[in-house]
Amino acid sequence: MASKDFKRVEQLLEDYPKLDSEIKKRRLALLYPVREYDENIGGSKSQSNTSLAENFVVTLDQDRRLARLEEQKFIIEEVLKKLHEDDYSVIKLYYFEKPRTLTWDGIAMATRNSRSRCFEVRKTVVEEIGRKLGELD
Repeated sequence: MASKDFKRVEQLLEDYPKLDSEIKKRRLALLYPVREYDENIGGSKSQSNTSLAENFVVTLDQDRRLARLEEQKFIIEEVLKKLHEDDYSVIKLYYFEKPRTLTWDGIAMATRNSRSRCFEVRKTVVEEIGRKLGELD
């Protein structure tokens, strides 16, 4: 796997704890879009027969960014659920604990794994997420 692809998937994994808030923000942005004030006085009525609620549903269904965020969240959760508790601890300590206070040696000691086992878990998880997201071959 190319180093840049690996780093990209690692960044997605690091951003995983923030995905719920990103999804919520995106939904709110779609629900309450910034509308420009129409200064056209005396203009005719719009010919649109769709309601704002219908427009919102269509927008949510068609929004690619929202769909991508939800897909990322689903795939990462799916991969993490399959992990053994010890392997999950390695991923949690390295990617989800902020600020990161442990080195790989510290994570290995905390999880009672070898350093090479921690790297193996990391590589396996990142590659599986990348494959499922279509980021890797």
